[in-house]
Amino acid sequence: MGVWIKPYAWNLWAGACLGLLAVSAYSLGRMGTVSAEPVVIMTPADGAESIVGPAPARDMRVVVSAKSSSKKYHHSWCSGAKTIGQENQVWFATAAAAEAAGYTLSGNCRP
Repeated sequence: MGVWIKPYAWNLWAGACLGLLAVSAYSLGRMGTVSAEPVVIMTPADGAESIVGPAPARDMRVVVSAKSSSKKYHHSWCSGAKTIGQENQVWFATAAAAEAAGYTLSGNCRP
């Protein structure tokens, strides 16, 4: 086996280093991006919507699906929140506000 690898050892080493560098650069670039899209928050008291800036890294807002009949809410960092289409997202400022509107926390989304 070493007979086949030895002539190409330098090329294999350089290729592996280049691959790791590419993956690292891609990951750092993804971490550095910040979404500048506005977020809609709905308050249950008056039903009015307000537009605010981008969400902080770990905020306490929750999201529900406008088309779901399950009446479950998800924290913004949970996997369930990521599956809701942007056109169906309804945001509440806090979990208490969502619960006051009749929603319960999703079973796979614990703080």
